[in-house]
Amino acid sequence: MGKEDKAYNREEIIGKLLYERHRRKLKTFVTTNENPSAISARYGHHIGDRLPEMFNIIKWEGRSWRE
Repeated sequence: MGKEDKAYNREEIIGKLLYERHRRKLKTFVTTNENPSAISARYGHHIGDRLPEMFNIIKWEGRSWRE
């Protein structure tokens, strides 16, 4: 989450998906390298505000395996 292109170069489909899944109280699993403030900036305050209740945020630290 956070690296995908906008649909038709204008719409944040993931933001709409997250909003609907939250509204319907559905479980959602995501992975991202972005921090919560970057997610909020990209998808809007209405998503950023709900992050703590939507997800168990687990921060992984340590050496990157992408080197």
